Amino acid sequence: MQALNSWEKIAEATGGELQVDTNFRLHFKNQIGEGRTSKVIFRFIRNLQNANSIDNFTLLEEGKELFNRIICYGKNRVVTSVKEDAASIAEFGLLEKVRHYTQIEDQDTLDEVAQEMLDFHKPVKVIPTIEPNKSKIDLFEYGVGDRVRVIIKHALLEFDQIHRILEINISVGRNNEENIKIKIAEIGTKAIKSDEEQLAELTQRVEDLES
Repeated sequence: MQALNSWEKIAEATGGELQVDTNFRLHFKNQIGEGRTSKVIFRFIRNLQNANSIDNFTLLEEGKELFNRIICYGKNRVVTSVKEDAASIAEFGLLEKVRHYTQIEDQDTLDEVAQEMLDFHKPVKVIPTIEPNKSKIDLFEYGVGDRVRVIIKHALLEFDQIHRILEINISVGRNNEENIKIKIAEIGTKAIKSDEEQLAELTQRVEDLES
């Protein structure tokens, strides 16, 4: 775990990415995956089911507290950190939140916690999960990190963009039927941990600080 943490810090500092393959070999690359935009097209167009290569897609989870500006106060308000996302404020308006961390006295620690809270809670327009039609696009035609084309024309959304594949989750049902869910993000996004994993880690760190 210490070695992995060191590699993660190197990746963050250099803009690289880590990948562990099916043989448990660790790869460090400038960017994981390949450009497959001409061959792999995930498409969902309303009323054109026969042409679609996406069976279903899931919008950003509802019920998540959203804000794009956060004010964090440390112990006795000795340190204060204010973080905001200008692009999100311009698009959605100002959504502000105030948090108190009574055991944090260090400015750098408070800044880091504030930024992580903002990154997790800021509103964004994304389609985090798609379920592909296996008869239209084979599972072995794409992989984690690949750049693919995603076309959505629906009552809620209409766009044609290049996305990266961040995760591929496969489950097998009772009749050996595969269910594939692909987590995607707009081009330029690094392969990252899920929101749930990031929040769990952040929550634990805050609990450790306040214990």
